[in-house]
Amino acid sequence: MVVPPSLDAPPLVKPGELRLNFQNAALADVLSYLSEAAGLIVLQPDTPVSGLVTVVSKQPVTIEEATNFLDTVLNEKGYAAIRNGRVLKIVPRSAAAQLPIPVIVTPDPEEIPLSDSMVTQIIPVRYVEASKLVENLKPLLSPEAILSANEASNALILADTQINVRRIAQIVKALDTSISNLSTIRVFPLQYSDSKSVANMISQVFTSESGPGNMNAQNRGGRLPNTPPWMQQAAANATKGAAQTAATRVIAVSDDQSNSVIVNAPEAAMSTIAEIISKVDTNINDATETRTFMLKHADAFETANVLNALYSETGSTNPNNRRPAAPPPAAAANLTARTLQQARVILVADPRTNSLIVTASRDTMDQIAQTIAKLDSTDAKKQRVYVYPLDNADPDSVAYILRSMFSTQVSGGSTYPQAASDTLLIRSRQGASTNMNNVINPNSR
Repeated sequence: MVVPPSLDAPPLVKPGELRLNFQNAALADVLSYLSEAAGLIVLQPDTPVSGLVTVVSKQPVTIEEATNFLDTVLNEKGYAAIRNGRVLKIVPRSAAAQLPIPVIVTPDPEEIPLSDSMVTQIIPVRYVEASKLVENLKPLLSPEAILSANEASNALILADTQINVRRIAQIVKALDTSISNLSTIRVFPLQYSDSKSVANMISQVFTSESGPGNMNAQNRGGRLPNTPPWMQQAAANATKGAAQTAATRVIAVSDDQSNSVIVNAPEAAMSTIAEIISKVDTNINDATETRTFMLKHADAFETANVLNALYSETGSTNPNNRRPAAPPPAAAANLTARTLQQARVILVADPRTNSLIVTASRDTMDQIAQTIAKLDSTDAKKQRVYVYPLDNADPDSVAYILRSMFSTQVSGGSTYPQAASDTLLIRSRQGASTNMNNVINPNSR
């Protein structure tokens, strides 16, 4: 039964307002009243809508509010109202999605009104695959709702009432945001290391841990040696979905201008990455040192030549400047400047103090010190003066013969004939003097 509002008050309290006060009124009568009071043209389906409506409103409502109320009532009865200006078309809800209902695009669910009007909502998705979300959301939809995915734009297309659309959009946002929160971005400024080299190192280290090969091995039941716990857990639950990809992906790029490394990685892995970078970004001067070795017995220049031959990258010596020869261009191209500096050994001989000045890495310096100590442990190179009296030979001839025989074998030795006393003075090393004595006095052996 309809209680006509016109009996107590005029239908329009103000322009654009009306009163709603129905008790067990037929839905068809309510539609007729709205057509008369609000000036709407109501188009009903072939089978008239049925059912009773009770609504009490002590305050006037706008035509928009009255239409929203009608949407709610029709939704409960299995119908939908499609409004186009003054025309209000009543259709079954199952057919409303194929009709020109409003199309709305908004990424924020809070902007979707809580109404029962039918709309087609475009829900953009950032991280999750929209096609996979459809499978999870279908059990949550109303029977008349239609949901599909557009892979080209990675978006969902949902036709339903706005109140239902808002709930689905909130679920999508929660899933999409939870995946984005699995990873974070951090910038690491470097003081000493090269940003490009560090970025490549980080990418190689974590690619080997989180790459497809390791994921497959974990899925087959294999264990991943030297894999962080967070990666083990991610691999154990991996289904090659977007969430697992975001949870294990580590991306490192370098910014040459600021010499910084920009890392996009899971929050759980970021502390490990920060620790690695802090240990790698050390001053090259802290890894090298310079020592001066005072030699007691060995010759500084000869010792430098020996060490150059040992520690030169090519195994050859460079006696002019007492420094190791440079590596071949092909080999140097594969080494960073820091690596070359750490591997370089510089030796400078000081003849004034018979000292050797060495610059090398701390690890190499201990080995060099041991080598120098062994080379300088004997006085075999110490020179002595020997006098040989000659009974029959000519001193000049003997001196010439000895110089010819031992000049290429003995460094720093010399012979001086003393013609007045028929003697021969020889200054040579101790080992060489024995050989000379055997030549001068063959019968002494």
